[in-house]
Amino acid sequence: MKIDMNKLVNGQKLLDALFEPEDRPTTRTLFRWRDERIIPYIKINTRVYYDVDKVRESLAKKNLVRAV
Repeated sequence: MKIDMNKLVNGQKLLDALFEPEDRPTTRTLFRWRDERIIPYIKINTRVYYDVDKVRESLAKKNLVRAV
């Protein structure tokens, strides 16, 4: 898997990119999503980075509500 380092952001920038300020989850929620493998992430040494597009895609799949 090839990683585009230019697309990686930290947790705060991820939340800024995905959510409006009034709807933004806490960083603790972000950590829980990461720990529960709900969203993809990349760890380089002690730092954690996210690809906004991949996280958006993952959240869309996990939160899809199918109409009957």
